[in-house]
Amino acid sequence: MALIIITIVVMFLVLIFWSFTNLGKTNITKKILWMSLLFGIVFLTTYVTFLISKNSITYPSKEIMHSVQEVLVLMFSGVNGCFFIPAICKSIDNLYQKKIDETHFFRRVILFGVILIILLALECGYMKTTQKGILEIMYSNQ
Repeated sequence: MALIIITIVVMFLVLIFWSFTNLGKTNITKKILWMSLLFGIVFLTTYVTFLISKNSITYPSKEIMHSVQEVLVLMFSGVNGCFFIPAICKSIDNLYQKKIDETHFFRRVILFGVILIILLALECGYMKTTQKGILEIMYSNQ
């Protein structure tokens, strides 16, 4: 479990640094606001994906379900964030630097949104399989 936690922490530190760097010369307040919004969107969509994937899975207790939920949502949010947040941050910086116009920016955001939805649909099945695997390991160790 310690290795998983270390992996999650390192992944988020890299993601935060990468996103912060990709926002370029944007002022610090806007960087924090944009990163908070983007991280919030990724966490929320990953959480909804977890809720959908656990629909037919019965946990022995709520505590176990919450533990699995915390680890999976954090892990998958980090992975999902690495695919989208730095790229969107770069597009935001390009918009502020007038390298792209608003239309081009919104097209990129929509494209990334569609890709995120497709990824989450595929991830839902993987998340369900992961939850079942965790429960099988727990039951076999009893």
